[in-house]
Amino acid sequence: MLDEKKGSGELPESVERFKLFFENAPLGYQSLDENGCFIEINDRWSEVLGYSREEVIGKWFGDFLAKQYVEGFRERFQLFKSQGNIHSEFEMVRKDGATIFVGFDGRIGYTPEGSFKQTHCILDNISERVKAENLLRESEERFRQLFELSPVGKSMTGIDGSLHVNKAFCDMVGYSEKELESMKWQDITHPDDISKSAEFIQSIIDGKVEYSRIEKRFTHKNGDVVWADVSTNLYRKDGQPRYFITSAINITDRKQAELMLKESEEKYRALVEVSSDAIFINQRNRITYLNRAALRLFGANDPEQIIGKSPFSVFDPDFHHAIGLRIDEMFEREFVAPMIEEKIIRIDGTKVDVEVTATSFKLKGELAIHVVLRDVTERKMAERQIVSFNEELEKLVQLRTAELNESIAELEEQTRVFVGREMRIIELKDRVDELERQLKEKMNSK
Repeated sequence: MLDEKKGSGELPESVERFKLFFENAPLGYQSLDENGCFIEINDRWSEVLGYSREEVIGKWFGDFLAKQYVEGFRERFQLFKSQGNIHSEFEMVRKDGATIFVGFDGRIGYTPEGSFKQTHCILDNISERVKAENLLRESEERFRQLFELSPVGKSMTGIDGSLHVNKAFCDMVGYSEKELESMKWQDITHPDDISKSAEFIQSIIDGKVEYSRIEKRFTHKNGDVVWADVSTNLYRKDGQPRYFITSAINITDRKQAELMLKESEEKYRALVEVSSDAIFINQRNRITYLNRAALRLFGANDPEQIIGKSPFSVFDPDFHHAIGLRIDEMFEREFVAPMIEEKIIRIDGTKVDVEVTATSFKLKGELAIHVVLRDVTERKMAERQIVSFNEELEKLVQLRTAELNESIAELEEQTRVFVGREMRIIELKDRVDELERQLKEKMNSK
C-alpha cells in the first residue's frame, strides 16, 4: 500500500518517515494473514533469518520453524487470533540451516469493521538468553544430583526451621521426604539437644562462627535415638541469612560403643586381650603391656619391639607437650581423661590418626595409665570429603545464584526494551492508520 501511494505522489512525509523506520527498525517485524502466511517483513527480519523478502512473502510461517515447534505454532496462532495479542518463543531455521531461538510479541490488526486484518509482530534473537537458561538448568541439575544422591545425610534448613532433605537423611531418621517437608528441625531433634542446637544455629547467624560441627541426637520415627556428627554452613544472600546447608553422619554405632565401654569398664579390662581396640599400659612412663590390636596398630611383629619404650616414642612429636601434661596429671590422681585425637608413629615410620582415651588406676600399689587407641583414618578421610563436598556445594550455590541474577537482569532489560519498542510501533501504526483515513477522506471528497 505504501509503495502504491508513493507512486501516485500522494505519500505524506510522515508516512515516508514511518516507512524508513519500518525498513531500518532495530527489531525484526513480520505481518501474517489469517492463515499464518507472510504479508510483510522488514530488513531486520531478513538479517536475523537470512532470507530475502521474495523468499518469504506468501509462505506459511510454520515452514520456517524447527519441526518440533510446528504443531505448537498452529495452536498458538489460533490463540493469538482469539485474544488479540500474544508472546511466543520458537526455534526457527535460518537459510543457512542453523537454528536460533526467537521471541515474538504481537498484536492483531483489525479492519474498521472490527474484522481480522493482519498480525503485527516484533521479533528478537533470544538464543543467548535461552543458552543462559539452559546453562542455569544444567547447573541446578548438577546441584540436585550432588545433594540428592549423596550417601551422606544432607539438609537445606530454612531460617524458620523448615527442612528440605535428601534420601540419606530420610533413611537416617526414618521419615519420608514428604513428611519432613511439613516438619521443623526441632521436631526431629532429641528434646535434650534442642537448646544446644538452637545456640549452635544462632552463633552461625550472628557471625560468631562461619562453620560449625557438633554431635547431636535425632529422634527416629520409631522412637530410637540417632546420634549424628553434624556439620553446618550458612548461605547468605545480600548479607542476609537464607538457609543452612547441613551434613549429618550417623555415628550411633560409635556412640553406643563408647557408652558400653564406659558402663562395662571392669568387664572390658578382663577381655582387653581380645579387644579390637588397641590398648597399652603406661607405668612409670614405660609401656609395660599392649594387646594384639595395639601390636597391629603400631605395625610390630613382636611385643618386645614396643615393651619398655617411652609412650612418647609411639606418638607424633607435635602431640608430646599435650600428652606430657595429661600424663603428669594422671600420675597424680585417678581420673578418666577425655577423648582426644592424636597421631601415632608406626614401626615403619608412617603416621596414623587415632582417638585416644586414657584412665589412671592402681596397679600393684601405684598409679598406672590404661590407654585405649582407635584408628580413625577412615573417619578423618570421610570428614575431609564432607568438607570438600560442602565447599563444592557452596560454590555451586554461589554460581547458581550469580547465573540466576544475570538471567533475571537480562530478562528485565529485554522486557523493558520490548515494551518500549512495541509501544513506539503501535503509536506509529496508529498514526499511519489515521493518515490513511485522512487520505481516503480527501480522495473521496474529490
